[in-house]
Amino acid sequence: MKRRQTLLVLFVAVVAAALIGVATPQVNAQGRRPGGAGPAAKAERFVVVQIGDDLEVMTTVDLTAKKKALKEQYKEEMAKFNQAKKEAAKKKEKFEGEKPIKIEPKQIGTTFKTREEAEAFCEKKRQEREGKGDAGSPKSGKKHEKSG
Repeated sequence: MKRRQTLLVLFVAVVAAALIGVATPQVNAQGRRPGGAGPAAKAERFVVVQIGDDLEVMTTVDLTAKKKALKEQYKEEMAKFNQAKKEAAKKKEKFEGEKPIKIEPKQIGTTFKTREEAEAFCEKKRQEREGKGDAGSPKSGKKHEKSG
């Protein structure tokens, strides 16, 4: 009887270990299962970004990093601005410094699967801007008529 219980406990332990091994997949350092199965690597996506008046193509990861860098840069410039303003106030001088301008990258359009698609869209947007910018300017040859 004792031997039967021992074998039963041993059998249950082996089955449980097998089930746990099946239920929890083995994962290597790259976060993938051995044999190639597992989560697929994220495909890199491209976006067209407007920073100031410039348009450029970058990946979504680069856009996130650029936003963070510009935010930190603005923070530093504001700290310098506020410090200079305080020092001028202490000396009772007129402060004539210019407040830093916050620059935020703005995504234009959607994301693209390839850099070529994003570059084509970017070029299209640049041409549209050039067309709009020259339509009413004196250099375009079109004259503005005065009403009245």
